[in-house]
Amino acid sequence: MNSPWRELGLPGPSDTETIKRAYAQRIKEVHPEEDPEGFQALHRAYQMARRMATDRRRPSPVFPMPEDRPEPQEPESGDLDFSALEESQEEPPEDAKPEELDFSSLEDSEEKPPEDAEPEELDFSALEDQAKEDESRSEDWDFDELLEEDEPEDRPPPEDLPHQAEAYETVGGYHRRKRGVDKVMLVLAALILVLLLGRAALPTIVERVQQNTYPKTVLEQLEEDWGVELVSSPQNNKREELRYLYWLEDNPEIRFQAIYRGGRDVEAGRPGYDTNYPDVRLFWRLREFAAQWPEYPLSFNVEQTDHEGEGASGGSPPSLFVFQMPMHGGEDFVQALGDELQAVSQESWYQKQMPEFQVYLVYRDSIIVNYNSTTATEPCTGETMLLQYEEQSELALLHSILYYDGQIQRDFSQPEYAEVVRSGQATIAGVEYWYMVCWDREETGISMDYYLRKDHEGLYCLPSLSLQSISDLTPTEVLTLEDGTQLQIYRLPE
Repeated sequence: MNSPWRELGLPGPSDTETIKRAYAQRIKEVHPEEDPEGFQALHRAYQMARRMATDRRRPSPVFPMPEDRPEPQEPESGDLDFSALEESQEEPPEDAKPEELDFSSLEDSEEKPPEDAEPEELDFSALEDQAKEDESRSEDWDFDELLEEDEPEDRPPPEDLPHQAEAYETVGGYHRRKRGVDKVMLVLAALILVLLLGRAALPTIVERVQQNTYPKTVLEQLEEDWGVELVSSPQNNKREELRYLYWLEDNPEIRFQAIYRGGRDVEAGRPGYDTNYPDVRLFWRLREFAAQWPEYPLSFNVEQTDHEGEGASGGSPPSLFVFQMPMHGGEDFVQALGDELQAVSQESWYQKQMPEFQVYLVYRDSIIVNYNSTTATEPCTGETMLLQYEEQSELALLHSILYYDGQIQRDFSQPEYAEVVRSGQATIAGVEYWYMVCWDREETGISMDYYLRKDHEGLYCLPSLSLQSISDLTPTEVLTLEDGTQLQIYRLPE
């Protein structure tokens, strides 16, 4: 089955306005006279997508994104308190004024040299010699030597101990050990850097350390709540967002997501996380069921679960399931599907958190059955689904003849605006019919009545406001149905 959204160039189910814009764009590329089959396929896709958009009273569940989550609650910590250090610093009184110094007395006490005195030449050579001597003596201080209690102060020169000569150096006539990297200074510098930068960086570091514990915390809570053994993805500790990926230990193919929320209180209904685990379990149950009925192909709106299960799409299953039905003979499948949905609803994971999903049964592009878990007033069973199928299958056949086979295009200049406003059963002159009333709600206001005989011998197309009756219509063409039935089409004579 070719997805109607793919035909319209859409990635998946969308609202009505988006579908209209996509159809308006695509209709420019497909002309009914140049490519009538392509135009019919496009029109069918548009009609089905619009019906599904209207029928879905609630949107498919969107797994909440991290930006919508509340901030995790941080555990209290009393290890470091910089506020106490700030408060301990005494501040001067607000009215305190700086002390004023009087330099005038110092200036008056200085003796000024005579105006004709020549500057005295000073001899700094003696001072330079004294500075060099002091420098050589100061360099002789070696604190490493003072710390070594087992080494005498008067060490022999290197030549007396040739095996230790490489560890000594001569400075200003004195012998001392060669100086290495001062480790004490390095440690002090590191401590100062931590004190300067630590206050700003500490909250970030603490938060990051706490985030690394969230994947394990969520895993333990999931295992406790759902009674399963799980494996945490190796990528969880590397994720910036608090959305994590897990899978069943005994079945790695079943992968799902969980978002850390914090504030766990099971009695109050707050598990401390959000998860789509039930949606994933439903997805795999319907896939396994569909594999047993290959003659009824199953399509998804978007199958986002990749094989690796990593990245943004990992563990995010679809929520819309579409089964393609034949024209006749699908009763056994419908009964089995209803029974399967009833059995699924009894599973513990379903009872704990009901997944939100929709199941469609369609004939070509016409909807026969639609089950929505979020709006259903009673549980789905095989009997209820089969009853709905039997009541709607013939109307779906009439809808398919009008829209899929292009009969609607003969009566409406803009078939994309022709909508079914009423349908049901009718008896005219002793003959039973399935009928539909279609109306162009946009521009022309044209309204047409279509009557399909229940024995499939004829389709009667009559304008709603016409004074003529079915007996006034004449045959115009013959349409061959999927099962080989020759359906005669009747219209007003031109």
